[in-house]
Amino acid sequence: MSEGATAVRATESRASLSLASRMAMYSLLIAACLLALYAHIRVAQVSDDYTGILAPLDRVFDIAFALLLVGISFCVGRGITRRLGLGFVSLAEEISFSVMLGVGTTGSLVMGLGLIGALKPVPIAGLFLLLIAISHREAARLRSVLGEGLRAVTQTRTRRIVSVMFILLAAILLLRAAAPPHNYDEAIYHLSVSKSFVERGRIYPVYDNWSGNLPFLLHMFYAVCLIVKSDIAAKMFGLCLAGISSLALYAFCVRFLDRRAGTIAMFGFFGAGMVVEVATTARIDVSMAGILFLAAYAMMIHLETSNPSWLWASAALAGFGISIKYTAGFWLALLLLMFLVESLFKRRHSVREITQHLIAYIFIAGMIASPWYVKNLVWFHNPVYPLFTGEVSNISPGEVRFFNDEDEHKLAAHFDEARAAMPEVVQAQESDLALAASRHIQRHPFRFWEYFTSPSNFNVAEAYHDPNYLFLFSPLFFLFTTRKWMVWFALFGVAFYLFVAATAWSGRYLLPIYPGLTILAAYTMNELTVRLRRRAPLIIILPAVAVGIAVSASLIVCVSQIQALDGFSYLRGAISRRQFMFGMFYYPPIDFLNNNLQPSDRVLMIGAQMCYDMKRDYIVDVTHDNTVWRRFLVRNPTLDEVNRDLKQQGITHILYTPNQFLFSAMIGREGQPGRRSGVTTGPDYLVQLRNWATFERYRRAFLEPIYVDKSGYQIYAIK
Repeated sequence: MSEGATAVRATESRASLSLASRMAMYSLLIAACLLALYAHIRVAQVSDDYTGILAPLDRVFDIAFALLLVGISFCVGRGITRRLGLGFVSLAEEISFSVMLGVGTTGSLVMGLGLIGALKPVPIAGLFLLLIAISHREAARLRSVLGEGLRAVTQTRTRRIVSVMFILLAAILLLRAAAPPHNYDEAIYHLSVSKSFVERGRIYPVYDNWSGNLPFLLHMFYAVCLIVKSDIAAKMFGLCLAGISSLALYAFCVRFLDRRAGTIAMFGFFGAGMVVEVATTARIDVSMAGILFLAAYAMMIHLETSNPSWLWASAALAGFGISIKYTAGFWLALLLLMFLVESLFKRRHSVREITQHLIAYIFIAGMIASPWYVKNLVWFHNPVYPLFTGEVSNISPGEVRFFNDEDEHKLAAHFDEARAAMPEVVQAQESDLALAASRHIQRHPFRFWEYFTSPSNFNVAEAYHDPNYLFLFSPLFFLFTTRKWMVWFALFGVAFYLFVAATAWSGRYLLPIYPGLTILAAYTMNELTVRLRRRAPLIIILPAVAVGIAVSASLIVCVSQIQALDGFSYLRGAISRRQFMFGMFYYPPIDFLNNNLQPSDRVLMIGAQMCYDMKRDYIVDVTHDNTVWRRFLVRNPTLDEVNRDLKQQGITHILYTPNQFLFSAMIGREGQPGRRSGVTTGPDYLVQLRNWATFERYRRAFLEPIYVDKSGYQIYAIK
């Protein structure tokens, strides 16, 4: 036999073996997905009380479904980038832009179905099947990208070590995200409003929970997860987008800096407790930060290459950002400023062409985001509801009315009657509120160092929302370079920080500047090692040590939180979801209502804001000003009429805690949306006093207690 024939047979044998290996791998993958789907269906049938071996497989379904959404988003976004003719310099760049453009496009399409009343299983399934059909050619590219990526990260021993470390990081974060949703904001509106949209099959004006009228682009994916009864998948989807955001930092460094700085930035992004704590929940701030970073990234590529396609990609991403949160509007202004300065300075284009590009950019971003603002304009006569106007006091056909002076007089009359009827009680309440207000933390948002020295002062009842202490390296980048994109990230950081400090105090609102500051820190640490390693050889380990300490601190918190909440028992199926949730102070009264009320009963929640787990029809009062309760008082001149009004709306029970009045007095009104409601003179807590006193008088006259717990939650039946 000739050597050529032997070689051909050897090649055929290897090809046959490779094909067999692939077929075996695909078979195992399909079997695992089918088993996970079976487990999810069985666990969903048992609902919150399931324990057993299928629980871990149900978590496999959650992550598989989240990855499916990411994969579809990649295919949709890759099709868009192909039509735009975007040229990528790395796989990381291709993945990050494709996924985020796909997320924005797919979320907008789901929102369109929601607005026409088709947020239901069949239309949603039809939409995703259509998207798969349209972008099926990109699935081959997805397989190719995954294969190329696997080969790239395993080429050298160093890359293999880095890859294993990132996989371990991702695994711990996934374990943290694999618990049932229990974060306050998830339960107050991120998931509760998404759930209400799914239950009604449409996006509608949320009269009681003002947060439900904010831009909700990413929540459209949460709604899809809820349709398949997998709220944990919603958390994991958000975590996947956080991972894509970190990959985008690596991609930026590959294009404009170097791979070593990119690796530092990719890991360093998770050195912020703020990033980790938000990314492992179904919230939107980290994902928005990634999208806004990519909007700036795309514009920088355009300004480097003069390729208008990158400008349109930036405009689309900016529009998606504004479809997530109002504060993204200021980021858009910063992008426009950078475009004008750089375009006029380079003078590559005429003023006319620059103006045309500027108008087109604003038009694209505005059109993409407009549905979220137009619906508010139609429903509430305020595109950025409830900013500036506060919440509506009443909506009736052809009329939208906000709280006015006449309403304040009605509320004051109710309060005067309560004070006259029970002066000692009102005096005691006022003393309690004054004491709570005396514990108010004096925050100074413009003192940026306090975000590092006293981070807990800038969080709302949440621990571990710490900034990234690697940012302390960021200002040193001036010692090594004046590269304009580095300078622009610094300017963006300063400008956005000043904007947030002037309007709110919550540290979470600063997340959009985290990607840019992370790159500045990574670049600085990388340059320090390059410039000083001959004089101080040990400095070569500076980035690894600094990033290792920062990320390890976040991961230690993750593991400790999982352990503290008995999360490992839940993950292995030793305890049920219901047993897990009993570790949350707000859950026991909700569980009581779920299991002791008739299906037709309806609950009014006052002071009890976490409503996601409620399985009875309800009205929730989520504001510090108790807007829902004030509406009842404004509509009815007497408490007898208030009681009749409640009954006419089907309210049979009230879940109540006075702790929210005290918490609101302690927090103060800094950073609260809308105008100041209630009394206009005196301490801010007088608003809470009026609401507390009037409700206490109503409680004594018309409510019958049936439940009370150690956390201060009380349940009443209406007489």
